[in-house]
Amino acid sequence: MAQPFDTQRIGGLTGEELRWGYWYVTNREAIIRGITLAIFVVAIGLWGYTGYGLFRYFVWDWSSFNTTMAELTKPAVDYVAWQNVHQPIPLAFSPVSVIGLGGERYDFFTAVENRNLNWYVPQLTYAFVVPGKVAAAEQTAFILPNSKKYITDLGTTVSGLPSGVRLNVNDIRWQRVQQYDQLAAARGGLKISDINFVPPDTSGSGKLPISKTNFTVTNNTAYSFWQNPFTVVLFQGPRIIGITRVTQDGFDSLEKRTIEVNWYQRLTTPTNIEVLSDVDILNPKVFRPLQAEYTEPR
Repeated sequence: MAQPFDTQRIGGLTGEELRWGYWYVTNREAIIRGITLAIFVVAIGLWGYTGYGLFRYFVWDWSSFNTTMAELTKPAVDYVAWQNVHQPIPLAFSPVSVIGLGGERYDFFTAVENRNLNWYVPQLTYAFVVPGKVAAAEQTAFILPNSKKYITDLGTTVSGLPSGVRLNVNDIRWQRVQQYDQLAAARGGLKISDINFVPPDTSGSGKLPISKTNFTVTNNTAYSFWQNPFTVVLFQGPRIIGITRVTQDGFDSLEKRTIEVNWYQRLTTPTNIEVLSDVDILNPKVFRPLQAEYTEPR
């Protein structure tokens, strides 16, 4: 029996394969044109989408992109505002005062107040300036947090009566301090008591008018100091009539000491006396190390 045409092999090919081959040869150019057209349409679509994206990016989304980038690069914390809030309050200076000592010698001084609870001035560089005179040498001082003190230039020789004396502050160094109240309670326990003024002895002629101020200091802290300066201020009502500084060496823990200050100038009896300790309790160099005593064994 004869085989169907689709299964007959002619030259190694079946009728079905010959039919598909004939169709491909007949439509080959159309197939190539169709594939080329499809590739062209896809390419046009891709280029069109790319162009649309570029157009949208530069025309519609550019401002939004800049806004987004600005937000991303914007710091989360306003450091300028933070610094303005947390910077120290400026020091408050009183007007400069002058006391004549005689013989063209003068005391220059002013009160300075640090109203910051957690800011400390380890170094204040200053000079008292007398207009028309030789510039005074620079001096340094410290100012503890939440404190008031006097900065001075004592016994300065100036020819003629000084007028218009002013204070030049050349440098202020600030340092932040944590838990100052606790440090002050532990290190600043100097008790000043028994303050009295002894007027000069005027019984004999030709004697220098030497007045005296006596006071007692008790070191109630566990710390010993290499030196402990004190500022003594005499008031007549609200006016300061005398100011001086005295330094005590080797002030031990729990030591009690009576200090005497001489005034080599004519003074009326003050209505009030202020004695201020001027030791920098935030500077570790002012403290003497603990010393153990050796006892010979018996």
